[in-house]
Amino acid sequence: MKQVLMLVLCANVLCTKAQNIVKNGDLQPVGGNMLQTLNQWNFNGCEPIIGGTYVDMAIGAPPYLFENPHFNGLSTTNIVTPIEGCMSQLICPIKGMSYTLTFKHQRRSFPNPTQNNEVPTPTAFRAIVRGYPTFTDYVFELVEDYNQTFLPGWINTSFTFTIPVTSTDNDFRVIFQQQTVVLAGQTGHGAILDDVVLTPNPNVTNTGPTVAATNSNTNWGLSNLPATGVTYNWSFPGATPSSSTAANPTNVQWNTTGLKTVTCTIGNGICNLVTISHNINITNTLPAEIVSFNATEKTGGIDLKWVTASEINTDYFGVYKSKDGLNFTEIGRVQSAGLQSGATYNFTDAQPGNGTVYYRLKQVDKNSSFKTTGIVKLRMGKLYLDVNVYPTVINNILDYAVETPRAAKMMIYITDMSGRNFFTKSENISIGTNKRMIDASAFAKGAYLLTVRDAAGFSKTIKFTKN
Repeated sequence: MKQVLMLVLCANVLCTKAQNIVKNGDLQPVGGNMLQTLNQWNFNGCEPIIGGTYVDMAIGAPPYLFENPHFNGLSTTNIVTPIEGCMSQLICPIKGMSYTLTFKHQRRSFPNPTQNNEVPTPTAFRAIVRGYPTFTDYVFELVEDYNQTFLPGWINTSFTFTIPVTSTDNDFRVIFQQQTVVLAGQTGHGAILDDVVLTPNPNVTNTGPTVAATNSNTNWGLSNLPATGVTYNWSFPGATPSSSTAANPTNVQWNTTGLKTVTCTIGNGICNLVTISHNINITNTLPAEIVSFNATEKTGGIDLKWVTASEINTDYFGVYKSKDGLNFTEIGRVQSAGLQSGATYNFTDAQPGNGTVYYRLKQVDKNSSFKTTGIVKLRMGKLYLDVNVYPTVINNILDYAVETPRAAKMMIYITDMSGRNFFTKSENISIGTNKRMIDASAFAKGAYLLTVRDAAGFSKTIKFTKN
């Protein structure tokens, strides 16, 4: 079994992740009712004291165990718990999946250091993930707070584990168990705990579209799940069909426009693990979304390549050519694949001629409406404007290069796959290759498009993914 331990200082916002399987991991009362939170953590005979009254009322402790100074923090609203005895929660597993358990903790300070000769005491507790009925410990780790000073910050600890496909466990429990080490002549006070998060690793994601046209088929699915042993309960409000238990439902249609929320609850046939939500915007019409259009000289002509992100109601693509960049003539047509997930197309101009040549696309819908792309220009066998992203999967910094035969001021745009703009900047680009970078640390995870465009309308778009 592979387990990974990470210790880093953690701000509160960094300790929260999507798709948290644990209930009431932040220990806050639900609707003002602390009993519900307690009931989530008292499985298997454990008696956590979340929300209990501190025993030393002489210090003016509040009715709940807040993150106040004698619990190492400054908040008077965030509820925490000391690990005294144990706390345990029942979790539904899907076999063959990996999970990451994260929680924040710190050595507990003392309510009154001058009273009863109390001094700092080394503390530790067990973090356990135990399968039943086999009693297999997927995580059984001693978390030591021996040498911590009493800081207002927290320590974030994570363990990654996998439930094997061959496991016979029907459920597992997340357990935190006191294991305080008391030295001679000292009184132990234990550790405090907050923000328990358990997530699939990697997260389960919905692969369905984010936009579609009315009365058009949409197909759905979830990524990062085992091929077998998973149950699905899809809900498509207002659509036909309105629900499905298939892993990959197809031909789902809406006849009204607006934002729709699709959900899928996944489980193992006995219990449910998590519900995944996904929004889709239903519109009256949706032309093809062309995310890139490039031209490359090769033996026997010029190869034109374009990629679409989605296609609904698209009939064909007209390929147009010009020698002056103003007057264009259609030189061919490529039939649309009609895939809502998009497609890649190629067209070869076998007689490009000499000198400079320009190309553009005309995307025509089945109702005869159309739109045209930006212009791609080839000069002496070299792209007029070339853009590259390296790597195409990034963490925080987007590195890209712009190559052009002349100096120009260009506009840089970053949009998501639905066309929403997240970044705009003007750059002075010199002749040759220009390397630039953009801080993308504030961007959410997902797919984006980088577009570079000059004043003449020549542009190139590259897709990249933010982790």
